Amino acid sequence: MEFTQQEVLAMLEESGRTNWNIRQMTKLRSEGFLPKLTSKRKPGTNKPLNVWNEPDLNQIVDVYDWWDYCDGDRATLTLTLWLQGYNIPLDPLRKLYIDTLEMYLQRLTLGNTDPDDILDKVSEVVVKWMRKMKFTPGLSDQRKKMEMEQNFSMEQMEMYTEAMLSALVVPNEELDTKNIYSFPFDTSASQNALADDTQDDDFFIPGEYVAVILRDILTLPHLLEAIRTVTPEQWQQARKDYLSFCDVLKATEEIRTKEGGLSLPEEFLLKLKIMGAVWLIVPLLSTRYHGYGQWIDMAFEKIHERLADPATQEQILNRHRIRKTVDEATQDKET
Repeated sequence: MEFTQQEVLAMLEESGRTNWNIRQMTKLRSEGFLPKLTSKRKPGTNKPLNVWNEPDLNQIVDVYDWWDYCDGDRATLTLTLWLQGYNIPLDPLRKLYIDTLEMYLQRLTLGNTDPDDILDKVSEVVVKWMRKMKFTPGLSDQRKKMEMEQNFSMEQMEMYTEAMLSALVVPNEELDTKNIYSFPFDTSASQNALADDTQDDDFFIPGEYVAVILRDILTLPHLLEAIRTVTPEQWQQARKDYLSFCDVLKATEEIRTKEGGLSLPEEFLLKLKIMGAVWLIVPLLSTRYHGYGQWIDMAFEKIHERLADPATQEQILNRHRIRKTVDEATQDKET
């Protein structure tokens, strides 16, 4: 069957979706959110007739519902429709990411392009931030708690913060990896634990190499380069990678609820999925763009192997049992 815009609008209103009009539908169609109309002729005349086909109705309804959910924010609308697999222009999403990355880059460099000048500005930013961390009451309490629980000082925090921010804005900055595992916990123990926990030695790589990979992927100029130049096919791969990540979380949640545990609310899971995409899509794009896609594939393969292992499933259930016991004990105290 075929439907005109007016007929579709009437169908939306009959279903309780009453906030659109022809002008708004035309605008969304021109921006690529709604399907293109097919040009026909009115039966028995030469007058033009523009219609949607029945398969287009699902997208139209989804766009209406997500438009309402996103309060008309085009970047979020683009992200949610794209995650659902609709072929829509990614310009609003790309612009959101580019504007955000450029904002952070500007804040850290203040427009400087010389590496030495940039590093000076980063030092100034860190000094101001550490001063705020030290003397602002709420932040000061958090700092003291971190110092006690993680056993590191303000000087260490300042050193690592400056090193991390410098690496973010100056891609070719020489990395000091001598103490890469010393913050914010003792590393030898964690590395030994990792080594004992796996038989796949090839999956783990030296910390120095990890630092180089992270620099190649996550520095702001490299993220900007990726987001500006990746192909539509690479965008599709990033979507596939992110949905694979969501599948891992879903599988973990299914294990957790095996013994009658309460499922997380659908609204919470939906917001988590959208916010996760906001933060993870660009790193996933950058990872494959800069030639490290094999690490994504290896990670998913390893994770799925672990989740299929009964011992791992039992570990997840045990953690849930412990947390449930603690929560019940806390509630008893409060009552």
